Amino acid sequence: EAVQLWQRMRGHTAILHTGHYVMVRTGGDQQWQARVQSTTVNFADISDEEAEAYATTGEPVNVAGGFSINRRGGAFVTSIEGDPYNVVGLSLPLVRQMVIDMGVGWHTLWRRN
Repeated sequence: EAVQLWQRMRGHTAILHTGHYVMVRTGGDQQWQARVQSTTVNFADISDEEAEAYATTGEPVNVAGGFSINRRGGAFVTSIEGDPYNVVGLSLPLVRQMVIDMGVGWHTLWRRN
């Protein structure tokens, strides 16, 4: 199945959409935001041999979309347009902005109680 997926993706472009939901509670008040981040990924035109070898690693089975940019699959991505964190799974820059928009300093989340 991973081989067939890569045979369809190779040489093509995909747009990944990730939903983000943040809720902030302050006392009895609560506010929330939901946003979507989209990132374009351009795939290399890999050979059948490369697709088969990649599939045998098991990596494409354990990750969404059948590839990982921060492991072996990263060599098969020729470029990324937009937020690379979104491809990994969570857009930290977007989440930071959502938190700030709700009046919470991003750095305040680093504090330990």
